[in-house]
Amino acid sequence: MKRALVLFCFCLSAICCSAQSLDTTNLLNLPGRYRPIPHHSLNLELLGQGLFFSGNYEEIFYHWGRFYFSGRAGIGYFPPPYTTYSVPLLGNCLLRVSNGFLFELGIGFSFTYTYWPDHYNGGPISDTNYFSGRIFDPLATCFIGFRVQGKKDFQFRFGFTPLIELTANRNRQMLNKHFPTSDLSILPWIGFSFGYSIR
Repeated sequence: MKRALVLFCFCLSAICCSAQSLDTTNLLNLPGRYRPIPHHSLNLELLGQGLFFSGNYEEIFYHWGRFYFSGRAGIGYFPPPYTTYSVPLLGNCLLRVSNGFLFELGIGFSFTYTYWPDHYNGGPISDTNYFSGRIFDPLATCFIGFRVQGKKDFQFRFGFTPLIELTANRNRQMLNKHFPTSDLSILPWIGFSFGYSIR
């Protein structure tokens, strides 16, 4: 499965690079050689900081040579039985290797709110017993990966996106609800997203 995923990502990036006629030979950031990167983008991420899927907005707020610095915010969702909503917030540093390929490193937090229905009391669900629990659990997170920036503003990202528990009480941990059979304080996770840049 891992080999198939790595092969898929490699093929996709190769196709994107060749289809968009990306300049992969200029590594020195010579003036005028790179086309500008749009400073706003929207993307849909599968897995990643939203745990299942999330919608995200990113804005590049500083540019120096081949380095770009951006902020990213999103809203994520994980389906029942433990319904989780998340708000990932990350700061990113991007290193431009060519016109369409960038390495990316980000760090931040994913603020999660989880609730689940009362399955254990028996009887009908009512307004008074519908929720058997709810927790707020902030997680530390990061992104280590790459980005393909297409010539026509298409964007693809793939990377390692671990989630790190900051809550000491195991009963108040979101990861414990979704993965009860393992004693997780760090969830090694991946994420990939497809999006569109806005000029």
